[in-house]
Amino acid sequence: MADRKARIHAAKISASKPLRRGKACGKCRELKIKCDGVKPECGPCLNRDDDCIYGDGPMTSKMKALIEENASLKADLLVFQNAAQYSASVTLHDPYPSLVPLEPISQPSPDHHQYELTPFSPSSTLSSLPSGSSGRAGAGTKKVLSEQRSTSSTGYEEPPYPIVQKLLDTFLPHSSQFGFFLDPNTFRESTLRVFTLGHHSRPTPALVTTVLLWGAHLSHSDPSASQEHTLLMRALRYAATDMSSDHPNKIIQTLQAEVLLSYYFLRMSRFLEAKIHSTTAITIALECGLNKIRSSSPGALPALGLVQDHPMVLHHTVGDKVEEGERINAFWSAFTLHKLLTVMLQPSQNLCGILELPSLQIDTPWPLDIESYQQEGLDPEMTGTATLVNFLQNTYPAAGGISRTAQFTKAAFLLHRAAYLSSRYSPSFQPQEYNNYRTACTAVHNVINNLRSELPPVHQPADAIDPSTRILLLTHALIDASMIKLHTPFAYNAETSKQICLKSAQSIITFGGAILQDVGALNPVMGYLWMTACQVLIDEISRIRHARNFYGSEDLNSNEEHYHEEWYRVGLAALNCFTEDNPLMRYHMSKTQEAFNAI
Repeated sequence: MADRKARIHAAKISASKPLRRGKACGKCRELKIKCDGVKPECGPCLNRDDDCIYGDGPMTSKMKALIEENASLKADLLVFQNAAQYSASVTLHDPYPSLVPLEPISQPSPDHHQYELTPFSPSSTLSSLPSGSSGRAGAGTKKVLSEQRSTSSTGYEEPPYPIVQKLLDTFLPHSSQFGFFLDPNTFRESTLRVFTLGHHSRPTPALVTTVLLWGAHLSHSDPSASQEHTLLMRALRYAATDMSSDHPNKIIQTLQAEVLLSYYFLRMSRFLEAKIHSTTAITIALECGLNKIRSSSPGALPALGLVQDHPMVLHHTVGDKVEEGERINAFWSAFTLHKLLTVMLQPSQNLCGILELPSLQIDTPWPLDIESYQQEGLDPEMTGTATLVNFLQNTYPAAGGISRTAQFTKAAFLLHRAAYLSSRYSPSFQPQEYNNYRTACTAVHNVINNLRSELPPVHQPADAIDPSTRILLLTHALIDASMIKLHTPFAYNAETSKQICLKSAQSIITFGGAILQDVGALNPVMGYLWMTACQVLIDEISRIRHARNFYGSEDLNSNEEHYHEEWYRVGLAALNCFTEDNPLMRYHMSKTQEAFNAI
């Protein structure tokens, strides 16, 4: 109220000054009242504390300003929250003493001008110099800084070229586990071009820095891991600003960066940040119409205006099969992430989100593996409609939907669907309600079984070093977890459902007989799946102990209890294999142990 009075008072004081006037604002026209035409905010809207919108220029309403300010503050808040966990300031040092400093690299740019890789940009402070340096850099320091690929005109920074290459090659073999949907070979080639960060010939700063962040994170004890926090700070800053740049690929590549950041925060057990970046990714995907690729009824794009001032419009992919494929996979990558996060992090009674809105229709065809787009791509005449509805009704077309990527996406969707149905169960169902509920569960059960029948068998022991095999193993685990979620409400009273849950739990725990020490990085959802499997076994052990205590016999089902305890120990060991550098695995292992100790 005080703020409103202050603004009105300020308007009165400035009333004597010449004001820019024009046509009536949109709000006054809507209310059919006289408008004085003052810009940026007319008198009636000011006194009414309402939104003032002019049609002859960009929106200048208070609501728009609040949205912009909120987005900026949210980005700043995330940066400072992350920084507070480490130190009040970011101090960089030279983590690569074994490397011989290189002279500045120069290479002609496409316009034939020399494009030199410059030292740290002016945005670097004295605290950014290598440890032991003073404000005046010596010759050795200058050589180290000369390696840094940056540009003083943009302020973008990145590690030296050899380190960029090393971190890139550390991440890419595991990229499919973290929602990477771009062509990895093209991405690698463009990232390593000798241009400064932010140049249009390279990916966006946010995407490059986020990939390097993942590379540093996966380097474990390698010296490059010491730059992880610095890369995180930069990735967050670039992700918040890249959409305002003129980079030609800013939409899809910002979406990719947001997906990778969400998976990173999830792996670090920082759930709020994971949800924020996941929501940003799916918002970008929906706002630029990625859910309506090849739609038989595309309709108008949803001008949500949640990410930037104007609706995001992608150029047409005329004849570019790979670019179209990357957009299709971009949508399903954001979709899959959203579904997994919802199951893992949302309360069971609140599993509906933006993707569950009845008004939202997804017509985009199922994704292919990126190699398939490079070879044959989709049929030029193919169109899509109600992709998920057709899948649940077992009426989806044979074209598409059989790739490893599509099967993984479907399994994630079915996990969410099964978890949602499980959350709807009530022991107080009336007979008709129970019949309807069981019919719905049976239908999903059949879809899960159909998807399982499409999957290639896992040859044990599985070669989980192969990225495609890891995706296959994860898809099998998601299908087993879907069965557990779907049958848990019936498992205590129905022997068939109980056996389905136990068999599915054992299948998740074995993970195709893979040697877990050789697996490498896994999608963060795997820890949740192992925890889910262990919970099934804990519940059965608890039931056996309760029955034994009730009947008063020490020998009753003792062999069965021992059998399930052995499987529980195997599941706990699987979690333990990944706890060293994976906070999320440590979290799931802790929760599993707490549940077992409580029975």
